[in-house]
Amino acid sequence: EEWIWPVGNPTWSFKWPFEQNALTTVVFRRYPRRYTLLKPGCPLNSPFGALLRHLVGGTPHRAVYHPDHRTAWLAEALRCTIRALNRSADSHAPLERCTPNEERFELDSHGCGEGDKDSLHTTPLSPSVLGRLRAADAEACCGLCNADEACAGWTFLWKWPASALNCVLLEAFEGVTHYEGRVTRAKLPRTGGGAGAAGAAGAAQQTRTYIVPPPLFGATGPS
Repeated sequence: EEWIWPVGNPTWSFKWPFEQNALTTVVFRRYPRRYTLLKPGCPLNSPFGALLRHLVGGTPHRAVYHPDHRTAWLAEALRCTIRALNRSADSHAPLERCTPNEERFELDSHGCGEGDKDSLHTTPLSPSVLGRLRAADAEACCGLCNADEACAGWTFLWKWPASALNCVLLEAFEGVTHYEGRVTRAKLPRTGGGAGAAGAAGAAQQTRTYIVPPPLFGATGPS
């Protein structure tokens, strides 16, 4: 189990599989009418793997896993598996990882914290739209803006479908106005790498997220 448990930890501390087996073989068998079986399908490395451990943990943040992506992720994993099975026997290329929901997309999250409450429930005034992208959450949308020099700000539409073009990169805008379900923020300028608070504010802050898959059935969100 070293792929999910770091090397060097004592075996006795690795106990969630035993808790999960106890739940399955004892509780579920003894009380079959007291639980509901959810729709089948592997959630692909979601936090729901250790059901008992996460039973009281609540729903994971959408930046980690979103159930609306599961169908598209399963389709991507299936295509990846088929490619792996059909590769030539003499191929020396490394195998592709068929885990599309893993957090392998690195972004600079400088200035992307959730502390600015004034940006909640806001939409831009007179915006000049640079582009529309898919983002896992507001921090990822902010990171996409940081990656584009022409981007002056961003709006994340967090009530839109999870696979919609929910991240709007802005080239310019003239302030904000109230709008439920949106977050708008200007890009925080760089202050350089000097010492002190100013240097810390300008330092790059890496964050990792998954690449949001396109919808299988063409849903892109409200107009």
